[in-house]
Amino acid sequence: MSFNCTGSNISSLVTITTKTFLRYAQLKKLIASVRQFYPEIKIIVADDSFKPQTVDEPNVEHYIMPPGKVGGSVDGNTFQFRLFYEQGDEEGGCLHQQYGHFQTIPKFPHCTLSSGVVNFFLARTDQIQKVGFDPKLNRVAHSEFFIDGLGSLLVASCQGVTIAHQRREEVEPNVQAEYRKFRENTQAQVNMKLLLHYFKNQLKCYSRE
Repeated sequence: MSFNCTGSNISSLVTITTKTFLRYAQLKKLIASVRQFYPEIKIIVADDSFKPQTVDEPNVEHYIMPPGKVGGSVDGNTFQFRLFYEQGDEEGGCLHQQYGHFQTIPKFPHCTLSSGVVNFFLARTDQIQKVGFDPKLNRVAHSEFFIDGLGSLLVASCQGVTIAHQRREEVEPNVQAEYRKFRENTQAQVNMKLLLHYFKNQLKCYSRE
């Protein structure tokens, strides 16, 4: 999600962005779920299906993307992670990623700060644009966005704010089988991501705990 600070109600402040690949029945359920609470909010759908179907819903903008760019999943996982940069020498520094969060937010005892979260988040449009999404990582990036924002972005996570996956068994078997062909990253994609990750951030080491 992203939002611009103009207007006086939630529908003028927030735009919901999501992507879909093949699973249009699940997309319709998502839209219906949003409409229960926010009937007028704008929803932007990025569709990278090979044979896009028409998505004709009020206040929904449907954009056709290059096919087969589907990535990972949320699976109800709410993990947070912290990023620490260790200054190095002429060969580069070290980046450390640790699960967990920093401190609790003052006056909001149920909310904590972290460097990054799972795929679902609410953000100011101008702050997202300051970091940007690396076009070379349109298929295999997630934590890389937050790494690019290290030093300028922090994410607040609050108890009771959740988003859940629809049940996989509700997806048509033939659709799920086709979807899974594109779900996993190839080793070549992973290697490319790591090479870019080290080069762009001038790293000589990277750890995850």
